[in-house]
Amino acid sequence: MFKTLQRNFKLLGKRRFIFMFVLPLVICVFLVATRIESSAVQLRRVEMKKDDFRVPFKKPLRVLHISDTHLYNSAAVKRLHKALDLALPHSPDIAVITGDFGIMPKNEHDYLLALSYFQLLSQAMPTFACLGNHDYQRKPKKFPPPGPSVLKFLADANITVLQNESKSIIVNGQRIIIAGMEDYWKGRPNAQGCLPLIDEPREDVHYLLLDHNPDHLLKLQDYDWDVAFSGHAHGGQIKIPFIEWRPHTNLENNHLARPGIHEIFPKRYLCESVGLGNLYELRMFCKPDIILLDIK
Repeated sequence: MFKTLQRNFKLLGKRRFIFMFVLPLVICVFLVATRIESSAVQLRRVEMKKDDFRVPFKKPLRVLHISDTHLYNSAAVKRLHKALDLALPHSPDIAVITGDFGIMPKNEHDYLLALSYFQLLSQAMPTFACLGNHDYQRKPKKFPPPGPSVLKFLADANITVLQNESKSIIVNGQRIIIAGMEDYWKGRPNAQGCLPLIDEPREDVHYLLLDHNPDHLLKLQDYDWDVAFSGHAHGGQIKIPFIEWRPHTNLENNHLARPGIHEIFPKRYLCESVGLGNLYELRMFCKPDIILLDIK
């Protein structure tokens, strides 16, 4: 193969070789990255055992995790539709959405479609969300308020938004507390009042934490939770195959961009999603995903 390319290079000359071989290859890679890979939504199945936690779960729990929808265009709305088509037949117990909704479709039709999909989700199961850095207003630069259009959209979709607060629900006969943080970059995340301290006696209750940016979890060593759900990094969008190198993650701790389960502290876990959206509709070896976490 390499000798053939060398021979062709000599016969054709540098310019013709680039035009006939290199340029088509670059175009093909670009088309795959922008048209195929960025739309190839996958359902990532993750399993954990009930005894993996400080307080073992008594009954199974199935959680649907959606992140970083970035609903800026019709392609993003189609990805959300495909994601729900993949997830809903599995009948999750609850859904958690970890921010960066990007509620700015260019036309009303896409806006209403996206709204209807989230309404379908919240009708099927209890649905909770935290906000991401793209869900806040641009000004002031320091601690801007959440975007009113995002909050209205989520209220209309009957999705419970948690900002440094928690909600208690009963799922399969066991008490689950869903806690949500403000964004690490744009908000004022504060675990006091919605998560117990790690040295406090734990009741027969389980804590699920929604925190858009996984970097923030490393600052919560004094607090207790079972599984935290995050996104933000998009899996790097571009992954170098075989060596799991993700050159651009927008994280202080690049290893947290790997999708799936990370044990952040003993018996305290992160469930990291690649997310549905992306920047510039570009992905390579890093397909968009939703996660179905089974604790059983």
